[in-house]
Amino acid sequence: MYKISVPATTANIGPGFDSFGLALKMYNHFTICSSQKLDFENCKIKKWEDNLVYTSAMKVFETYYDSKNHPKGMYIKFDTTIPFSRGLGSSATCIVAGVVGANLLLGQPYSDDDLFKMAVDIEGHPDNIAPAFFGGLNITSKQNNAVLRKKVEVSSTYSFYLIIPSFRLSTNNSRFVLPDNISLQDATTNISNATLLILSLIDGDSKMLKSISADTLHEPYRKVLIPGYDEIKKNALKHGALGCFLSGAGPSIFCIVEDRNRFVEGMLPSIKQLDNNWTLKHLGVDYEGVTYTNI
Repeated sequence: MYKISVPATTANIGPGFDSFGLALKMYNHFTICSSQKLDFENCKIKKWEDNLVYTSAMKVFETYYDSKNHPKGMYIKFDTTIPFSRGLGSSATCIVAGVVGANLLLGQPYSDDDLFKMAVDIEGHPDNIAPAFFGGLNITSKQNNAVLRKKVEVSSTYSFYLIIPSFRLSTNNSRFVLPDNISLQDATTNISNATLLILSLIDGDSKMLKSISADTLHEPYRKVLIPGYDEIKKNALKHGALGCFLSGAGPSIFCIVEDRNRFVEGMLPSIKQLDNNWTLKHLGVDYEGVTYTNI
């Protein structure tokens, strides 16, 4: 029996659309073992075909056995603290736990890179999977059948906050509002901003970070789905946030901060006045990614 812990992630980080992802110190925990039957504990999703941990594990089994004639029983206990459908990588935690758990039950025939590729194939994009798997800040690119990634250290200059609402927003729904085409100007602006953002996160250049954190590819379209977004962003920047972005596809909002006291003292009263019970959380960077213990 194995206990697997996977961190929350925030993807995009402003202009790094579908490319950047950061692991944060909030976790979903899963206990997995072989079983003669299928048993989910502490899980509202009872149908196996809808359970992402289980279906991800089965993909590994199918690959290993090279057929569908493989063990189908499994016990999975869920101990989750990451809110679902809030743009915090909850789906990625399930996928990573599933592939890692299956690999452990098989005696670890696959490498981390093998499992990472399997997880990306299931998720469809690597921006949440990479930090959930490896921790830290990851820059990713999907090139045909290859998935490229680079993990970098973030300067200790910065603190990170999430502003999380009570309502949910699915990534699929938030993709429907994106345009089919973008202008050359928007594309070049995002490329420039994304490059400088990464360098500023690495070297602690807060002045630069504050100047180049805007996104032109997805936030202008997705923010209409999130009541209060403009007001929250305005107040966050007013109270010292260096950058304020959608976390993933939203609805949570991710802020990069230097002066923690100023930010918290200003933001707490302002979000209390909004609908949807927004909460403010300070989270450190997780540099380990997925971990497991044999229990």
